[in-house]
Amino acid sequence: MPLKQDQLDDLSFDDLVSEGIGLLPSVAPEWTDFNASDPGITFLELFAYFSELLIFQAGQLTPQHIAAFLKLLTAHEVSDSINSDEATQQALLQIRRPQRAVTCADYEELAFRCEPRVARSKCVPHQNLAERNNAARNAGRPGHVSIVLVTTPGLSGEDAASAIKSVEAFLNPRRILTTRVHVVAARRVAFEVRLSVIANPGVASDVAVASARSALQNFFDPLTGGPAGTGWPMGRHVFISEIYHVVSRLDTTDHVTRSVDDRSGARSEELSVAAESADRLYRGAAGDLIGLRLGPDELPGVVTLSLTGVASALDLSREV
Repeated sequence: MPLKQDQLDDLSFDDLVSEGIGLLPSVAPEWTDFNASDPGITFLELFAYFSELLIFQAGQLTPQHIAAFLKLLTAHEVSDSINSDEATQQALLQIRRPQRAVTCADYEELAFRCEPRVARSKCVPHQNLAERNNAARNAGRPGHVSIVLVTTPGLSGEDAASAIKSVEAFLNPRRILTTRVHVVAARRVAFEVRLSVIANPGVASDVAVASARSALQNFFDPLTGGPAGTGWPMGRHVFISEIYHVVSRLDTTDHVTRSVDDRSGARSEELSVAAESADRLYRGAAGDLIGLRLGPDELPGVVTLSLTGVASALDLSREV
């Protein structure tokens, strides 16, 4: 809705002429001819005409005025020759965008906005995720804010480090006083998924495995994966139930089971990690594996997919 412009003066041409003639007896008593044919009245009407124009212009916003106001709002020079409505809209959008980092959303938006090499960002308050020690990294640190970044795919290590430094340099002058900002790259956690994929009738087992592999790779993708398809949420745990759901809903899959170890013949657990990361696996009260824990700055890293294809029992019976 446009702002209502106040009318600074409502005197019309006739009002100005009447007021001017009314003042003549006091300022020029000898002037007695007030007819339109009098040269003095002609000049008075001329002045009234220009006064009316000036009064009208005083109540208008000229392009020069708009350019000056926009410069005051945005601190940028605005040409008065551009479309004023478009320039005003751009200025309003600019001043509505956060310029200071106060909330987590502010930090995330500013980090994403200032550096084109950043694909995703997440703010973790009260933690210093730049610490090397896990205990120190997970400890509560009032006044500390960590910004976790996912850079665009294909960047070299040097470019990724440069993007992190760029974001940190941008955020530091925009933080609240006494707040300490730490900008870090998302850490990747490697693990293995082991499953047996039973193909639907009429589907080759290798085709079912290929479909399951592609679906799981997409599911764990940091930019396009996750339950919502907008990237795996940082710090979100990996649940076995969701892995089963991703694979079992495929048209090529009949059902999914735990794979069998070739040597021992025992059924393998669905998730496996390196020995030093065994504490990431968490279980239910009965000892059944539920999922894999991820820290607030972590994402699935290299996911090894050990999938075994099994033909449909119906297809096997037909072969016999």
